[in-house]
Amino acid sequence: MTVPTIPSTVTQRPVITICTQGNQGDVPETVRSLLLSTKRLQELLKEWSLGRATETQVSDAYVKIGTDFNNTIRAFAYHQIDLRLASGHFLSFSDELTRISVL
Repeated sequence: MTVPTIPSTVTQRPVITICTQGNQGDVPETVRSLLLSTKRLQELLKEWSLGRATETQVSDAYVKIGTDFNNTIRAFAYHQIDLRLASGHFLSFSDELTRISVL
């Protein structure tokens, strides 16, 4: 029995990781995930500017950053480090990115 292959033109959506009880306080892992998703968005924006990535791919990467950002905030909060109080501008970051992307 052969396994069908997926054509290369099919775009896979990113996996969105939600903090669970087991990893909710894992600051290194959530920061790592946030950095990787930010890097992925950077790569996709470059590819999009060259016509090699779709708006959907860029949008999915942006959503992943938002999820990873929120998971990172929660991981720090798990250790009683409230980034919202330490730097109020963190929470407006996502809003600011949205405003920029609309321009």
